[in-house]
Amino acid sequence: MAADPDWMLRAAAFEAVRRMVKEHGQVVPWDAIEGGFEHRGRRLCLASRAVGIFRPKEFQHAALRHPTSP
Repeated sequence: MAADPDWMLRAAAFEAVRRMVKEHGQVVPWDAIEGGFEHRGRRLCLASRAVGIFRPKEFQHAALRHPTSP
């Protein structure tokens, strides 16, 4: 199995989501999601309002979001 070059970013994204849920409860406001998270001194997006697959430019292969409904 090939090494996943995005695993550290993905782990940081999931940790950011855990913190948001802890702070806001199960329904996280869009402003918190849109604000993204910081990783290694850089602000990264979790999602955008655009429709379709969301893959931050820092990710080499993985996507963070693939919405199934608007």
